[in-house]
Amino acid sequence: MLKNAFRLIVLGSFLLSMGCARTVEEKNKVLDFNVRLTFAGPVNLTNFRYYVILSPMPISIPAIVPSRYFPTPGETPGFETSFDVNNIEIINNNGINFYYRSFFSTWSDYIAIGPGLIARHYPSGSTTFDATTTNNARYQTNINFVPILSNSPSNTLNLRFPIQSLSPEFERIYFKFVIVKRTDSSLTGYVQDGLDDFSLPIEAKSGTIIGRGIPHAPSGSPEPAAWLESWEITIF
Repeated sequence: MLKNAFRLIVLGSFLLSMGCARTVEEKNKVLDFNVRLTFAGPVNLTNFRYYVILSPMPISIPAIVPSRYFPTPGETPGFETSFDVNNIEIINNNGINFYYRSFFSTWSDYIAIGPGLIARHYPSGSTTFDATTTNNARYQTNINFVPILSNSPSNTLNLRFPIQSLSPEFERIYFKFVIVKRTDSSLTGYVQDGLDDFSLPIEAKSGTIIGRGIPHAPSGSPEPAAWLESWEITIF
C-alpha cells in the first residue's frame, strides 16, 4: 500500500516536472516573425522603400494618399521636401511634431527595406516614439538588427526575424505596411500604396498565420513594384 502510494507520488512529481519544463521551454522558444508581401510586378529596392510598422497598440499612419510625402521617425527627409513645406498639415500644426502627436506615438518599431539595407528603428527606453518630439534626429537605427530577406519570386518580399528582437516583446502585434517612392538621395519618399484598412492584432505565439489578398486597385496607379496585391504573416 505504501509502495503504491510512493509510486503515485513519484509519478505525479515526474509528470508535474515535465509539464513545468514544457511550459518553460515554450516560453523560452525563439519565435520567428515572417512577413510575405506580394506585388503586381518585380520588387525594386533601389527606387522604392518598403515599410513594416509594428506596435502592441492600434497603429495610426498618415492616409495612404498617392504622392503625399511620408516622413518616418529618425530618418532624414528629402532635400527638396524639407518635410514638404507645402504640406498644409505641417504648416497648420507646428512642424514635425504633428506627425509624432498624431501617428508616430502609436508606433513601437518599424522596419525599412531598401535601398541596399534593412533598418529597424525603435524608441530606446520607451514603448513608442515620444508624442512630444520636435527633433526628428533624436531617434537612431538599431544596427544589431540582422533579419533574413529574400526576393524570390521577384515580385515578393520575404522578411524573417526573431520576434524577441522587437521592443518590447509583444503578446499581441498590430501592423501596417507602406510603400514609398524615393525621389532624391534621401531614404524617405512619397506614398505609393500600403495596408491601412486592417486594424486587428495577431497573437505573438507559434502557429499564427494570417493574410489576405487586396482586391481593389490602389488609387493613383502606382508602378507594379509598389502595387501591393497580397500579404501574409506567420509566426513559428
